[in-house]
Amino acid sequence: MKKTKRFAAAVAALALALSMSVATASVTAFAATPVSAPTATAEHTFTAYPIITGTVRDGNKIAEPALVANGFTVADLASAAGLNQANPTLNDVMAAIENLDNTRAKNFAATLSGRIPQTLDGAPIDAAGTSLADGYYLILEQKGSGQGALTANILKVFGGVALEISPKVGAPTLEKKVGEEKAVLDETYGRSDDYVFNDVADHNINEMVPFKIFATLPETIDQFKAYMYKITDTYDEGITVDANTIVVKIGNTEVYTADTAEAAAEHGLTVTIDYTNRTIVVNFVDITAYGVDKDSVVTVEYNGCLNENADIATSYEINRAKLTYSESFDYEGNGNWADIPERPDQPSPGNPGTPATPNNKTDENPNGDEETENSDETPVDEVVLYTYQLTIVKTDNAGAPIPEQAAAAARFTVRNPDGWYVETDPITNKVTSFNSAPVELGLNAASELNIIGLDDGEYTITEVTPPTGYRLPENPSFTITITGGIVTKQDWTQFDAVVDNTYNLTAQRIAQTTENPAVTNLADADDAGLFTAELENTPVGTLPETGGIGTTMFYVLGGTTAAIAGTILIVRRRAKKEQ
Repeated sequence: MKKTKRFAAAVAALALALSMSVATASVTAFAATPVSAPTATAEHTFTAYPIITGTVRDGNKIAEPALVANGFTVADLASAAGLNQANPTLNDVMAAIENLDNTRAKNFAATLSGRIPQTLDGAPIDAAGTSLADGYYLILEQKGSGQGALTANILKVFGGVALEISPKVGAPTLEKKVGEEKAVLDETYGRSDDYVFNDVADHNINEMVPFKIFATLPETIDQFKAYMYKITDTYDEGITVDANTIVVKIGNTEVYTADTAEAAAEHGLTVTIDYTNRTIVVNFVDITAYGVDKDSVVTVEYNGCLNENADIATSYEINRAKLTYSESFDYEGNGNWADIPERPDQPSPGNPGTPATPNNKTDENPNGDEETENSDETPVDEVVLYTYQLTIVKTDNAGAPIPEQAAAAARFTVRNPDGWYVETDPITNKVTSFNSAPVELGLNAASELNIIGLDDGEYTITEVTPPTGYRLPENPSFTITITGGIVTKQDWTQFDAVVDNTYNLTAQRIAQTTENPAVTNLADADDAGLFTAELENTPVGTLPETGGIGTTMFYVLGGTTAAIAGTILIVRRRAKKEQ
């Protein structure tokens, strides 16, 4: 009985190991035992393949054992159980199975599940349950479950007491994050300089921010002879990635940087950047070669920014990531796991150059990928990025736009919340950089000061030079605050609604911080997310028709002077005659 309990506790195998509870009865024989899988669904199925059948006697021994027809041979079972003796019998095999320790029991199940004869019929195990005759069975989770890696278990069934099979959580996970200054710190993901990692962020165009991927290993990674682990990161056209900043870590140890790419490739880790399709692929040919365990965390870090193609405000840019990984530990397809030798020494993640990858395979997966039908993948995780536009319309004191010719002379400076002056492209009006010295910006043909690609925050706008023929406002400086209605939070799925993969966003707000009578008609963002306000200028006076100070005035003044002089002269002459 002690060996039976030990065996029952040791039989779980594969990346989603099955958790079993086996009850026995002190009877001599039972014809059938009901076995069920509560988690079984149309996409998540289990099959029991019979290996050895017989009659249970003395509580836990199978008497008169027999191999299942069209199943495994004694030699197959002896090899899987690690028997080295000549001409082993079926009783020898059963004795070896009962004495397997935890690791060897898992390997036994792994080996058998990869070599099931095509002629062997299995019994489906569903939620309602299936009656199985006394004997040894290989319980296998079928491909296409969508639950992660396939699972296998070698189980001795007897006693007539119902058994339940349920998979433990064992698939790897992946989360994508982006840096945001104003988000709440989550210690799970940490921070990078002034940024904490978040699912939603708003930034200036050309502001370099950190991106980070967090990926885990399955609980049963130790049962895999080899394990494909490929992260695919895809970014929208409005995002630029700095490939030289890509760093891949296992735990706190760097296993890839731009400087160690060649050494990493020799050990089966490649990082490929495709600028045309905007993807980064981090591919471990066999991540088990790095000595990982179920608690290992793989991180991919790099810097990127919104670029001139970024959509504004209620439109946004998306950065997506997913993980493709081995589905079954017993794969015998193109990689032929049976040929992968044991690795007595595990390399340190900090020393990716040695030893060589299994079978020296650096450009081919030893354990399958999308093309070998031995892969599954995590759900795609996304982060979303936003930026805003500020528009100031120059008007006269009657509220009409300043004429284009006059507006051409106007100049402004815009200082961001950190005290840096905004510089924009004179053609596109999109942010190009931030400078410590003042940078003067002009108006467009519509008498507008447009700044496209701003983070939220308080901006100081100063009119340095007024339009031709207009006076500067009494207070030429004022501040405007852009408040993003986009909530920076960890879970982007918590937005009010997501319809057709489009986020339903709260309208952004704009407010004047410094009271300035010249600034009027502040408005919330429109549907395109543009902030607008009007800035008044008072005309100096009526302009002359031609250059200089004009000639008409001389004519008028001259004529007036002559008339006055003539009048005085006439008056004096009359007075003289009267005398």
